[in-house]
Amino acid sequence: MSEKRSRKLSRREIAVAIVLIAIVGISCGVHSLVKSYKAEQRELFYDSVKESFSMNETIRLDSQVDESDVAPYSSVPASAGLPWEGVVDIAIKHAELYPSVDSAGLADSSYLSQPEGTSFLLLEVEISNINAEGEYEREATGEKVFNITFLKVPPYGDIPYFDGALGDATPHEAYCFELPKGESLLLHVGFFVPDNGGPYTAFLGTTGKYSVPLDVEEKG
Repeated sequence: MSEKRSRKLSRREIAVAIVLIAIVGISCGVHSLVKSYKAEQRELFYDSVKESFSMNETIRLDSQVDESDVAPYSSVPASAGLPWEGVVDIAIKHAELYPSVDSAGLADSSYLSQPEGTSFLLLEVEISNINAEGEYEREATGEKVFNITFLKVPPYGDIPYFDGALGDATPHEAYCFELPKGESLLLHVGFFVPDNGGPYTAFLGTTGKYSVPLDVEEKG
């Protein structure tokens, strides 16, 4: 039985194959460049919508305005992830740094043990509800309330102290508070921060879109 010989490609067929390979390569390269360009444009847009505010400055956070920022080549809003619908005004009034939660006189009220290598940062925050409804739904009543965890001071995420908690809060509602429309509250929120002296920055929301560099007063 004779073996079949493989047919050699003609020059024309070789040329066509080379052209096809080149087209595929160019297409992949163009696709990669377009993808990279779109990612770069989105990143530039995210940076452009970030805002930094000063302490004692009233910051108006409108969820509708916040969610209207949509990056190029994306259908996802470049939002801060505000946990309410409507408008809330916020101002960070004071920032005090203590060696420990105990030296601040709040050890008995702290939700968490203080990690080694940290200090205790206590913020005084004024929050005014212009026309907003909180997104957190209470377990027992279904009532919509606010949650203070939208306020963050990296790198630690948990909040060891909060003086605005609901009187009948469950463990899952420890950071929830009521704030009817048209009313304001002066709240105190504590954070553990590295004891390296800072600088420290507070963020409003979950994405780093809105920030407040803190002027910290050191306490003994």
